[in-house]
Amino acid sequence: MNSSIFNYKIVKGSLPWMISIWTIIILYLTLAPSEVIPESSIFDYDKFGHMAVFGGWTFLVGLFTITNPAKVNYSMRLIALTGFLF
Repeated sequence: MNSSIFNYKIVKGSLPWMISIWTIIILYLTLAPSEVIPESSIFDYDKFGHMAVFGGWTFLVGLFTITNPAKVNYSMRLIALTGFLF
């Protein structure tokens, strides 16, 4: 019996929403003027902030691809490249 959390319909169904919300957050953080975004100690180190935001997005897209192989047939390299280019 495979009791993975990713076998549940609610988890599979929420991944596209999570990706969409994460994409909107990324667009807000990258397009908003720096004066609008509040200061945070997490993003003091710029490279860590970028890795967390874009790496999280790539992780969610990869997770969606793994859990829904019939819907999406992309390789992990293409997903990582898409996150890098985004």
